[in-house]
Order: sequence, then structure tokens, then C-alpha cells
Amino acid sequence: MKTEIEKTKLSKYKAVIFDLDGTLFDTQTPIHATIECSILKKYGIILKPEEISKRFAGMPTKKVFQELAPLENPDILFKEKWDLVRDILCNTSPEPIKGMFDLLSFLKENKIKVSIASASPRWYIEILLNKKISENVLLENFFQKNYISAEEVKNPKPFPDVFLESAFRLGVDSEKCLVIGDGKSDVFGGVSAGMDVLFLGDSDEEIEQCENVISFSESRELVSFLIN
Repeated sequence: MKTEIEKTKLSKYKAVIFDLDGTLFDTQTPIHATIECSILKKYGIILKPEEISKRFAGMPTKKVFQELAPLENPDILFKEKWDLVRDILCNTSPEPIKGMFDLLSFLKENKIKVSIASASPRWYIEILLNKKISENVLLENFFQKNYISAEEVKNPKPFPDVFLESAFRLGVDSEKCLVIGDGKSDVFGGVSAGMDVLFLGDSDEEIEQCENVISFSESRELVSFLIN
């Protein structure tokens, strides 16, 4: 199947479903994982942000805290994290992932539908939709209302629910959808949904064993693969 993706590239697909954090904006490690580390440190749990991102990118915040701080109340940690995230985003704008504006522009020109499938709350997605993906263009200009939070489905990533719901709302069959994400949960969820996946990150044995997946360590490599 890897060969099939390489041969067909975008000609096979009618829709591309994007993860948000770490895929469209550089928010996964600098914001999410960094805040989670600072909260966990209060309870004597010392981790690097990169460690959290590698293991938990794309997964719900409560799941992260339940795994890493099983003796603490995940609801309290959840609220503390998202209050801090809101404060940061009210005062700063995250950096777009390099090349993604070019990819979104290419998809729009070629009339390929797009959607966001995120583990984050809807209010958070809406804030980022109103951030600039390029110097003068908001992310919302590409996605409008085509976004889904894990809050809206029964099971979060790595279950396929959020990807299947994205395809349903776009009116596109699963096998005609391509998933782009930076977390293992995007890989496993996308594959379970019957979709091909482009993984943005350092591959490992788990990911290498998945069919229908190609990994890219750099975002510009991923973008170039699709549009050139």
C-alpha cells in the first residue's frame, strides 16, 4: 500500500483530514506538552515535553494525565491545563507548521475537501481557526466549519471515530480520505478508519508495521511529496 500511495499521491483522494496541533500549528510540544510537564512537575513527575508528544500527541488531555499521574484527579489537572492554554493563546499566536499554507492552497485550487479532526475542545479549535496560517490568511479561510473535536464522538483517538465522522460530514467515502497527523493516535485512528496516512514525525517500529502509512521527519518533505 505504501507503493500505491507513492504512485497515486493526491489523485486517489477527494478529501484530506488534518490533525491540528503539531500538524497545522507548532503547538503540540511548545504549548500542550510543555504545560503538561509543568503541571506534572508539581506532583513530582519529571518528564520532557518531547517525551509526552512522542507518546501522547493527538490523545485527550485527561488520558494523558490518567496515564502519567494516576493518583491525581484528572479533572483538576485538565482544567488547570486548558486555563493556561487559553491564557497563552489570548496573548500570543503560534507558529504555523512550515509548508502547510502551501499545501492548503494547493488543495483548495484542486477542489480537494479538507477537515480538521482534533482531540482538543471545540473552543480551542475555533481560537486557532482565527490565527494566521500565513502572513495575511486565517486558518478559517480554508476550513470554514469543517472541523471536529473528539468531544463530539463516542471514542477519541486512537479510535477511528473522529476520522469517520469527518468523512461522513464531508460526504466522502473513507477510502477516498487521506489523514495527515503528527501523533501515533492519528496513525492508528486513520488506519482503523480505512484511510491512508501521512505521518509527520520520527517513525518507529510500531508505525513501520502499519500498512497505508508513509512517514516524514520534516513538514516540507511531506508537502513536497504531495504537490510536486
